[in-house]
Amino acid sequence: MKESIRKYLSGKAGFAELQLLLKWLRQDGHLSDFKDFRDEWMQERMNTSMEDKEVITWLKIKRSMDFSTELSKQRKLRFYYQVAAIFLLIISVTTFLYKNTESEPLLTKMMTEKAQVSRLLLPDSTVIWLNSSSVITYDNAYGIENRNIQLEGEAFFQVKKNKALPFHVLTGNHDIKVTGTRFQVSNYAMFNTVDVVLEQGSVNVFNKTDHTLAKLAPDQKYTFNKNTGLTTINEVVPENFTSWRNGVINFYQLPLDEIAQKLEMKYNQPFVITNKIKNKHFTFTIVDENLSEILSTIEEISTIKATQANDTIYLR
Repeated sequence: MKESIRKYLSGKAGFAELQLLLKWLRQDGHLSDFKDFRDEWMQERMNTSMEDKEVITWLKIKRSMDFSTELSKQRKLRFYYQVAAIFLLIISVTTFLYKNTESEPLLTKMMTEKAQVSRLLLPDSTVIWLNSSSVITYDNAYGIENRNIQLEGEAFFQVKKNKALPFHVLTGNHDIKVTGTRFQVSNYAMFNTVDVVLEQGSVNVFNKTDHTLAKLAPDQKYTFNKNTGLTTINEVVPENFTSWRNGVINFYQLPLDEIAQKLEMKYNQPFVITNKIKNKHFTFTIVDENLSEILSTIEEISTIKATQANDTIYLR
């Protein structure tokens, strides 16, 4: 098993090897053995300089995350998902297992950084698209005793149907329950709302005390306002909210400060906005445009001016 651990830590383990390693880790006593070998491996890495080939690989991965590349949309998305999957397991998406006491569950956490979108396959064959700056967490009983996912950020779910074991997305204030469907949940800490958009199937939304807040049908969007506590359900075109997973982002009558936060996540570029324009609303769509083209569009359809100083873009 040491060789499998070494390949995992080096980012060279295949999917089947990762599944076997996870199964082995769930057995009593093996987590401690894993940690001991991991510490030895890390010490070896500290004593050995990074090889030139590894540096080149790292640079290639960094370049692949640049959304302003001139690759065609389909080719870019294919290449992006391939590299993002590697990036997820090796470098910027931290996957870790921890267990403080024997009575606590083994947890798996996966996260994306800014300017990243990752496609994940869970043990029950449920597929998740994880948007930038997002985190999902699930325990070692997933797919056996439960199908519970903790979400911080935004994700689109294509849930494998299993009526005997419902799928739950937990956001802190909400429990979104389904048995097999396609839907999106947005739960970013920096935004004032929690949103659920249903594309296919059905969704039940509960609060922390298991009280039913909504039962959604396809093409409906549930919104919870964190500031007022009010909830709304509207008829929508789901693709307008879920197309980000295909590289397309739609802004519909959003205030400029929220648009800037979304652009910051997509392009990893900080913004500063003056108070007098932060509540101006805009509607437009991003497909393959780079950030300069988007800022030019905003300038053309408004009196707003964009300037850059050091690494920050200022909107006035």
